[in-house]
Amino acid sequence: MPKTTTRIQADVGRYVSDTLRDRYFAACDAVYALGATSTAEGDVETSFGTTHVYRYEPADPAARSRTPVVLVHGSGSCSAMWYPNTPALSAARPVYAIDTPGDPGRSVQRAPCTNPSAPPSGWTRPWPLSASTASTSSAPPTAAGSP
Repeated sequence: MPKTTTRIQADVGRYVSDTLRDRYFAACDAVYALGATSTAEGDVETSFGTTHVYRYEPADPAARSRTPVVLVHGSGSCSAMWYPNTPALSAARPVYAIDTPGDPGRSVQRAPCTNPSAPPSGWTRPWPLSASTASTSSAPPTAAGSP
């Protein structure tokens, strides 16, 4: 039987340096500028850390009550990858683009994801975006994810 050893928890959710993090954020901001302008940004606290969320809202007030679309990027990416899609999608309904913890972006992972099939606690709470941009739809959001 193998000897049991104590494992030290990995240092998760950090950039190598503040300078490189700031350069990465500047590059992401340039990409975001190519798509629709977000109407709000917010942070959701979960059991894994802070999840950063961008909200895009249609100009038509009637479209704001439609079922929102939630965009989840692929592994190793961030929500900036959706910039080609945000103008068309947000013209018809609210859109939320999420920077998932553990990937590059403005989310901050503080704990390792030990059970990836279970959603982190806190994701079911309403997202704390300003009341003026909160959806009035009672329908659950529609999820879209990259392969």
